Amino acid sequence: MKDEVLIDPAAGTGGMLSAGIEYATELNNQALIEVYGQELNEKTYAICKSDTMIKGKGYKNIHLGNSFTEDALPHETFHYMLCNPPFGVEWKKYEKFIRDENERGFAGRFGAGLPRVSDGSLLFLQHMISKMMEYDEKAEGLTGCRLAIVFNGSPLFTGDAGSGESEIRRWIIENGWLETIIALPDQLFYNTGILTYVWIVTNRKKGVRKGKIQLIDGTSFFERMRKPLGEKRKLISEEQKDELTRIYGKFVEGEFCKIFDEDDFAYWKVTVERPLRLNFQASAERIKRIREQTAFANLATSRKRKPAEHDAEVAEGKKQQEAALAAVATLDGAVLYKNRAEFSKLLHKAFKKAGLDVKAPLLKAVLAGLSEKDETADICTDAKGNPEPDTDLRDTEQIPFKDDIAAYVQREVLPYAPDAWVDESKTKKGYEIPFARFFSSFEELGNADGTLRKIQSLGQKIQIAINGLFDQEKDSNIDALISDFLQQAEMLETYKRQLIINITTHGLDTALSCKSSGIDWVGEIPCDWEVFPLRAIAHENNTKNTEMLSENLLSLSYGRIIQKDIETNTGLLPASFEGYQIVEPGYVVLRLTDLQNDKRSLRTGYVKETGIITSAYLSLVVHDGRILPRYFAYLLHAYDLKKVFYTLGGGVRQSLKYSDFKMLPILVPPIPTQEKIIAYIEDKISREG
Repeated sequence: MKDEVLIDPAAGTGGMLSAGIEYATELNNQALIEVYGQELNEKTYAICKSDTMIKGKGYKNIHLGNSFTEDALPHETFHYMLCNPPFGVEWKKYEKFIRDENERGFAGRFGAGLPRVSDGSLLFLQHMISKMMEYDEKAEGLTGCRLAIVFNGSPLFTGDAGSGESEIRRWIIENGWLETIIALPDQLFYNTGILTYVWIVTNRKKGVRKGKIQLIDGTSFFERMRKPLGEKRKLISEEQKDELTRIYGKFVEGEFCKIFDEDDFAYWKVTVERPLRLNFQASAERIKRIREQTAFANLATSRKRKPAEHDAEVAEGKKQQEAALAAVATLDGAVLYKNRAEFSKLLHKAFKKAGLDVKAPLLKAVLAGLSEKDETADICTDAKGNPEPDTDLRDTEQIPFKDDIAAYVQREVLPYAPDAWVDESKTKKGYEIPFARFFSSFEELGNADGTLRKIQSLGQKIQIAINGLFDQEKDSNIDALISDFLQQAEMLETYKRQLIINITTHGLDTALSCKSSGIDWVGEIPCDWEVFPLRAIAHENNTKNTEMLSENLLSLSYGRIIQKDIETNTGLLPASFEGYQIVEPGYVVLRLTDLQNDKRSLRTGYVKETGIITSAYLSLVVHDGRILPRYFAYLLHAYDLKKVFYTLGGGVRQSLKYSDFKMLPILVPPIPTQEKIIAYIEDKISREG
């Protein structure tokens, strides 16, 4: 029997296998390493097989075929596994086989779940786990397995609670197999510049590692290459590799290492309902709306094939329609009813008086036409007296697994929606690994006073140099002067950002007594300021540009909302703008896409005119009178400058949604203070806003 067995199920040209052999030999030159591999591409398979043949490392164990559908080693288990599978590989072509394998449960390889068809990364990991050598410290030969696989960011977070991806993460973590994830620098690979992560998975965790997961941030461990190779512009030096290895081995928290309990990555996704509240009125305008209801319109239709029977049924339906509308019209159209049960009784009486036997679908259509949402109306209840949920107000909360659901709802939901309740039948457990959240840092711009002193000092130097231009006896260089001007402009931009952050988060009066804000990067705030979650202050705008209500095309550019020509042929403009959202003056627009790759753009803008803007952006509408929309916009701009948005959500998200954003703490000073902050910024800092 061989001492150690190594496999790569996506072997490529065999680079990982060769590196594994070399490293193992360095550690123990007496070690016997038997290698196995499987590769889909015929050319790279041939190179891999040739390489192992030359090195005398078991070329017969290198197999051609698809690891998903043609497992060449169905009964083998291994001590070690390495894999760098293709990122985002689609498996639609093999969907039937893979779904059949999934149906076999854990008798097959994909029993934990199936990821989305567009990304089979987690299929590779399940395939590898199925080949882990069993571990039993008391049994000879059952020495267990350790594997390493290179992923992009997607497997960390893609998939909601209950999805295939989340269930796969759950299976791996709850079995205690996930040991470490190491974030690598970007631009390490020839054909892509994205960030990558090494997952280390093992069934032989021991001692302090049991029940724990280690995250290592290695994104700063690189040296730049003198000459790039495609997208590859960075490499990890031998010293940096050694340091990362030491961090992994020491298993001690520090700047680049965080250690968590396994269930720190678990959460409950709960559905929060709010009651349906409707008012009713038999006004002429609302009676017209009854005709638009499907059940009402269907009365005057027929499936009869014979023309005479068809026409007779349609005529009878129209007669019922007119009779129903006439009965509704007998109600007092000036009265607004706020109780559905009360109004339904009156409606039944009107139908009965007209001699109409109205079935449930038609009654529902009439009520729908005569109703409008009304927060002041009584709650609509079902036959058992239970409140009916308003699907438009339905929301979800992602609650840490260690938190008590009832306590969380009491603390975070009910203060802002006292009539809300949790639909426990929809509660799901999920897992995600929000790597970026644990290592993200806020932008440190330094002290504004210190920056101002540097600007003043440089200004004096510039003035002396300018004077020297007119004095031939003094040495004054124009290029040096231009450089100083540019440096001063950069300092002024930094000073501007520092002021906006300081003023919006602490106000103008530094002599006020203060209290803790509860926000680490903010620190203390004046005692008369309050802090609320964003959802208590503003909601998401969902008004679509249906039927092209507006053609005033807007765009977010360099932190400002600007007009664009809807007729232009340049740029990425869609043929139809009905899917765009309508925004109004006072709305705040945020571009929360491409967060992973773009950390320089300004992502907020304040709307000053009615128009339409892409629905890829999040637009917020202030609904609380305690905060002015203009101050709210400046505050979010300050958060943007501080790079707060990059710490939100889970994982290395390419984008954020309102659900990721709604718990963001918002600082709310008294209205007079907000007005002073707005005036100062617009007068002293940014006249364009």
